[in-house]
Amino acid sequence: MRQKVKLAVLFTLFFTGVAYAQVTVYSLQELLPYLKRDSVTVKLAPGAYTITADGVKNGRFDDQTHIKNTSNVLLLFSGNSSVYDFTDVTINVETKVFSSFPNDHEFYEIQVIGSHNVLKNLTLVDEGSVYD
Repeated sequence: MRQKVKLAVLFTLFFTGVAYAQVTVYSLQELLPYLKRDSVTVKLAPGAYTITADGVKNGRFDDQTHIKNTSNVLLLFSGNSSVYDFTDVTINVETKVFSSFPNDHEFYEIQVIGSHNVLKNLTLVDEGSVYD
């Protein structure tokens, strides 16, 4: 009986460890697919990353939500039970991004619609002026 219990515990620990193994990504483009997944642990490599108006115009950040109305979102966290580690990371958003979406819907830099997610140490900076 003890043998079966030990095997069950090892089996559970193995598969839990695999589901929550930390993945390190090195760009915002690598990060984006993980924002939709459940039960992931993702670390964005330390550094400064910039979201540009050209990136938006080229379709790199084209997620939308439909909570009240249609809204454009740069970083949409729609997965569940995930951990995102932004330690020693700064994400800069050019203020020109605000006017670069092709429609006049609401705009969010970040939105979390998934459940039980953790965002660690996120630093998000708007770069530019109100005249961009």
